[in-house]
Parts: sequence; C-alpha cells; structure tokens
Amino acid sequence: MSKEESWRSRELRQQLVAHLRHCGVLRSARVAAAFAALPREVFVSHCYVRTEDGRGWQCCQAEACGHERWLELVYTDQVLVTRLDGDWPSSSSSMPSYMARMLEALEVLPGQRVLEIGTGTGYNAALLAWLTGEPRRVVTLEVVPELATQARQALLRTVGPVRVIGADGWLGYAAAAPYERLLVTASAASLSLAWLRQLAPGGRLVLPLQGGLQEGRLLVVERTEAVAAEPEPGRLQGRGRCLPEPCAFMPLSGERFGLQSLHELSRQPARQWRELATSLVPQALQQPAGRWWLQWATGAFGTVGRTRAGQWMVNCLHPQQRALVHLEEETASQWLVRAHGREAAQWWQQLEAAAAQWQALGCPPPEALELRWEGPTCCWQLGTATLSVAVRAAERLASSGTAEPSSS
Repeated sequence: MSKEESWRSRELRQQLVAHLRHCGVLRSARVAAAFAALPREVFVSHCYVRTEDGRGWQCCQAEACGHERWLELVYTDQVLVTRLDGDWPSSSSSMPSYMARMLEALEVLPGQRVLEIGTGTGYNAALLAWLTGEPRRVVTLEVVPELATQARQALLRTVGPVRVIGADGWLGYAAAAPYERLLVTASAASLSLAWLRQLAPGGRLVLPLQGGLQEGRLLVVERTEAVAAEPEPGRLQGRGRCLPEPCAFMPLSGERFGLQSLHELSRQPARQWRELATSLVPQALQQPAGRWWLQWATGAFGTVGRTRAGQWMVNCLHPQQRALVHLEEETASQWLVRAHGREAAQWWQQLEAAAAQWQALGCPPPEALELRWEGPTCCWQLGTATLSVAVRAAERLASSGTAEPSSS
C-alpha cells in the first residue's frame, strides 16, 4: 500500500469512528481506539455484492474498482460478504456498528482470556487482541481451513500471534479454557453447554440470539456462581438479558432445513379462513416484541416480510408437527390465513395461546425477560411465565459434526 493509500485508510478509519459514535453504538475510548488503529482492508481483500437485477452476485476487489473506491467500500458501515456457498452467503465481515455493539457489551479488559466463535476474516479477532493487549490470550475458531489460514496471516501482520484454531465453534475450545470473555459472531437459535462450561466464574458471553421468526437481539450472559474446577453440568449457572436493539447476523446452522420444509408444506392442500388484523396472532406478528415472544413460546420457524405493496406476509412453520400457517394481509383490517398439514389446526391454536399470553402480560419487549441457564436447561422468565431455549450438549455436537458459517 502506498503512503497516499495508507493516509487515506487512516482518514477513513477516523470517519468510521465518528460515524459509530454518532450512531450511539461506540461509547468507550478503548473500543474507539481499536477501530481507529486497525486497517480493515488487510482482512478483506474482496467482497460480493448483488447484481443490479438482484439475481446474482459480482465480486469486488481493489484491483478491479480502484483503491480509493475500494477503501471507501471497506469503511462503510455495512456487511461485506466474503464467501458464497452457491447463492448463499457463508462468511462475511460484519457491519462495524454491530461489531461495536458486541465489543461494548463484552467489555474486554487488558490481559483477559477471550474465545471467539467464528473467525471469518479475522478483523473482529484483531479488535479483541487490541483490547486485551496480549494477542496470545485470544483464541478464535474457524471451521473453514482456507479462511483460518487467511485470517492467521492477516492477524500476524496487524496485531500478532492470535491463536486461530480449525474447530467447530459449537464445541468451544476446552484446551485453553477457562475464558473471561466469549464472543459468538454468528446468530444462534440455541445455546451450547460447552460455552457456559468454558466460561470462568463471573465470565461474560455475548452472542446474537435469533429465533425461528428471524427476530434477533444481542444476548449478554454472565456465569454467576463460583464453582470448583470441574463442576457437574447441573451446577453450571448463567443469567442474562438481551439488549433492546434488533440485530441480524448469519446463522450458525440449521436454518436451510427449515426453509426446505416450509417450501414442501406450502405445496400441500390448505384450509383457509380470514382473521381481523386486531385478532391475537396477526396483532402479535406485526410487532417485533410479539414475534420475539412467539418464536420462543412455540418454537415457530418461518419468514416475516412485506410485499412490494407494503402488506404483511408471514409463514409460521412447526417443523416437528409438519404444520404450516401462511398469513397474508389483504386489507388494513383483514388477513387471509392458509393452514397446511394434518396438525395445522392444533398449530394455529398454539400460536393463538402464545399471542394471548404475551398480550395478557402487557406485550413485554425482549429486554424485559431474564434468561436463566442451569446446566442443560435454559429459559426466558418473566414473572411466572417461562419460555424454553434449547441447549445443545457438547457430546451430541461432537458426534454430529456440525459446522457453521462465520461472520467477523
């Protein structure tokens, strides 16, 4: 990189820091200094952007679009897709504003041991290494060998010998545990017992928790009890809450199977009827807090969006029951409901019951709920109401060979 390009990079980093401060996601001087010090372009040599017709991808890199334009793209507050699996993004460098929110919530202190799940480009691992001041105390896991090699080289050029391990992030990395801080860089709809087990007492875990209806929030969990070196799983305890702002990250695993089931069920014969927009389920689905509650209360998986005309269109799938409810907003006061599958009527009743419970509790937002994690059991709690969150046992994960996309 020429002196002019290096100067321009520093200038754009300062502009990015100013933008993140203006957005309110960057509060501490240490995190701001990390973003100002580390060149993102060292970690991102190319990215994929959608073609104008939205049907494909095209690759962008400095050599093709010019260094000035490339640097401006690198320092915009947007996700940079760096790897594709067919037409699906499988790795990326996350939006800097999301990274800043995660790092602020993680509160990394100098000298702490940190585990990152999902190395991706290595940029976020570099920020963690800068914050600890000791690169060797940062371990980052990447399941794709090519990405791990590229990230390791970029980290050596910028912050030093961060430990980049080729491993399944769901299993954590017990060899260097315990960790005072643990960060997951891709969204999950369930938790891993290995993560809580490898946290030091008082340690903090931050991850994007996103349920089946695609409502995501940053979850902050602290391991709350002081225990012996090798506790029984049932003695592990964690408490946590979500931050109020929505977030969206690439998923760790499992979402494509759900989408395939959704498409299969949508082709089956359906029973249909109409509901008022003010009835229980449509009213809950129109609100992020309602969708958050429904996805944990029922285990619903699906898609939520709007048509080009601005009308709601929602699919709610129950994968175990093989039942699908499809809802479309016909008018401002009326929704069309189509129910597919033999258990669809029962599935609709479950959705109604969950929506009724949410409204009876005063339509609480996600941050009002407390996460209570006791070994292999985890749930959201609000008063006497509880909503289950799945916890994956490390032993089962090891035998399944689960892999995950990475985004950092």
